[in-house]
Amino acid sequence: TLIVGFPGETDEDFNELIEFINEVKFDKLGVFKYSPEEGTVGATFEDQIPDEIKSKRYIEVVKAQEKIALECNKKHKGTIHKTLVTGFDHKKNMYIGRSYAFAPDDVDGVIFFASEQVLREGDIVNVLIENYFIHDLIGKRID
Repeated sequence: TLIVGFPGETDEDFNELIEFINEVKFDKLGVFKYSPEEGTVGATFEDQIPDEIKSKRYIEVVKAQEKIALECNKKHKGTIHKTLVTGFDHKKNMYIGRSYAFAPDDVDGVIFFASEQVLREGDIVNVLIENYFIHDLIGKRID
């Protein structure tokens, strides 16, 4: 997780950050816009970054990471994930789960999957990944 728009962040600093993101290719990356909080040292700095620049930088990081995340998820196609069932999406008519590759609060995305057998939250099943999106994987339960 990183913050963009911290007081004093220059265009050069930000460009270096984008280069770093593109070089390292994080599987998952969170980004936030800096906001001054009363009582913090950063809030007293004179060189605050305007909100429109923070927003522009935020969007640029998100777009860079989305390309990387899509490529990372593409690598999961055809793999099998031991998946913890965390719910059921009635609109998609699919189970929702997560594997070791995902944080427990769904911030990293989820695995949507079909199952011919009825499952319960807490069940652990093998899921063959058949498709992917920027944040989520799609698959089916296998024996």
